[in-house]
This record gives sequence, C-alpha cells and structure tokens, in this order.
Amino acid sequence: MIGGLVTPTSGRIDVDGRAVGGVPPPAVGYVFQKDTVFPWRTVRRNIALGLEYRGAPAAEQDRRVREAITLAGLEGFEEAFPATLSGGMRQRVALMRTLVVEPEILLMDEPFGALDTHTKLGLHAELLTLWEAKHQTVVFVTHDLGEAITLADRIVVMTRRPGRIKMLYDVGLPRPRDPIRLRETAEYAREYGEVWHVLGEEFRG
Repeated sequence: MIGGLVTPTSGRIDVDGRAVGGVPPPAVGYVFQKDTVFPWRTVRRNIALGLEYRGAPAAEQDRRVREAITLAGLEGFEEAFPATLSGGMRQRVALMRTLVVEPEILLMDEPFGALDTHTKLGLHAELLTLWEAKHQTVVFVTHDLGEAITLADRIVVMTRRPGRIKMLYDVGLPRPRDPIRLRETAEYAREYGEVWHVLGEEFRG
C-alpha cells in the first residue's frame, strides 16, 4: 500500500481523460455502506458539509441545502440531530450531503444494504427521482439482484474471488420507474430470470 491506498496490480482509471491517482477528483462523490452522518451536526449542517469544505458562499450553501432537503423529503427536520432520525432518513441525509456538491460521477457501495425492505424501496424511489433530475453517472455496488434491476441501465455481474467480470447485461426496462409497480410486471420477471441464471452458475460452482 502507498499512502493508505491499495496499489493496483494492473490497469488504470481515467476520469475525463485524466488518470486518477491518490485523492479522487472533485467531480466524484461517494456514498458509503453505513450512513456516515456526524451525530453532532443537524440535518442541515450535515448536508452543508461538502459545501463548507469547498468554501461556497453562505447564501449559496443555504440555497443548495434547502433544495437538497426538499428533494429528499426532509422538510421539517432541518435542525434535527441524527440520533432522532430513522435509518432511512439518515441515509437520505448522507446521500444529499454527497449530491449537494453536484458530482458528475456518484459511487455507491451497498448504501441500502442494512435497511429493511420497506425503507429500501422508498430510497430506491428517492434515488430514481434524484437521478431523473440530475442524470449523474452512478456506479452502484449491490448483492441484491432486484435492487440492481430496479435502478440500473447496465448490470455488471462479477465472479467469486478473484473477482472478474462474468457478464455485462443491459436492462431493457423503460424510465421513469416505479420500484414497487415495476416488480409486479412480466418484464421485470424476465430481466430477473436472465441475470439470475448467470448468478446461479456461480452458486453451483
């Protein structure tokens, strides 16, 4: 490891034609598996954190945080502390803290994995709505096939260790998507079955 980073064995990552090394570029945002909101900051101040780091003027911070709170349906909780919020609400705060700085690329590492099904489906709807408004490039890691089909335009299926790409699958479901009604359709069942067949090969192996 170099400087706390894992040294790649091969290959490189380019963003806008430039190799990424060390600190990710400002255009990239990250949402962690566990909500990483700060317990001593209110909802408003948690969401404003990235804007503060970037030195955004106070008026701009206020405007963008208000817009983020409205998008995430967090009105009325601006001055609430994380300990008083549900897990789903805290994750919405964490998501908006990343989105408020308007990243062009959004990396999400199983952000809804620890949530119950009801809360997860609600956040799927939130994320789909936010994507329709912003159209970022999103790379979303999940072990939940239903989640992948609901959210993705393309699914990358990985093998077991050592992880290799096993299949690239383009999801043919139209947008906008309702994450609850979608799962009742024959089209969803067909997409699920095609990817599940490939995943089953990994389980049997």
